[in-house]
Amino acid sequence: MIRRMFAPASIAFGLSILNATGAMATAQRTFVASTGNDANPCSIIQPCRGFARAIAQTTATGEVIVLDSAGYGSVTIGKSVAIIAPKGVYAGISVFGGVGVVVTGNPTASVLLRGLTLNAQGGTIGISFDQGSEIAVEDCENSGFSIYGILVSATNSTVSIGSTVLRNNHSAIVAQPDANTRTFIDEIYVSGYQGEGISVGPGTATVSNSVIANGGPNAIGVLSSTISANSDVMVTRSVITGSQYGVETFSDFGNSTRMVVDGSAINLVTSAAFSFNNGGGTEIIYSPGNNTIGFNNGIVTGGVLTTPCCLH
Repeated sequence: MIRRMFAPASIAFGLSILNATGAMATAQRTFVASTGNDANPCSIIQPCRGFARAIAQTTATGEVIVLDSAGYGSVTIGKSVAIIAPKGVYAGISVFGGVGVVVTGNPTASVLLRGLTLNAQGGTIGISFDQGSEIAVEDCENSGFSIYGILVSATNSTVSIGSTVLRNNHSAIVAQPDANTRTFIDEIYVSGYQGEGISVGPGTATVSNSVIANGGPNAIGVLSSTISANSDVMVTRSVITGSQYGVETFSDFGNSTRMVVDGSAINLVTSAAFSFNNGGGTEIIYSPGNNTIGFNNGIVTGGVLTTPCCLH
């Protein structure tokens, strides 16, 4: 009789442990550390070692927190999540091939990357936003990638890049999604690029409080080479220096491109502005009273420039 009385209770107790274990399989907040182990549950007292394992243990809309300085590995993200390294903590991703951080597989994903340092050791792209509703890149550093520092191809999305440094990438930031994607760039420093400093189109973008310095052909370019997709860029309170073209617009397939430059400085470039029209409409809108243009060799080719007298 005793066995019969306690057997159901034992079963219930066993089920409760299983349920608790299942509930602990993912958590709203997980942790990684230099002394962590990917066999751990990624809790603060038992952290994991790498971002990939921590992401798998984190519920949608949750957070991965970096506890101390170390390298934490490349990661693919397919849900809404934040990866956060506090100030003073080095959270490195050494990319030996391919892409450091990929956001893909979920059109509703909202992702935050804060405080990461991505270092190419043969890698081609630092951050690739392939699919999702939103990405924010804050206080990050990104260097040495052979194709793109940051690539945006997600459609119908919002992109925010702030307080971030991009050095010695072939092209620093390339956002070429669709006309419905909006990109906001603020307080970034770009240097040593071989191709594009910032390239946008199709879509709309603002670039503010930023420095684009000492790079390849185009510091900031806006293009529209996709059928039925126009492009607009606003540049404010920024410094462009040491490239072939300071600002550039390019249109094709009957689409239009526009760039507004306000409160900015363009100096030590071959041509302050370049505008190319190949079947669409293109325009650089420039207010001479609010911008500083100097020590440049050229003016503009093709297209429409509102104040060509002032871009010498």
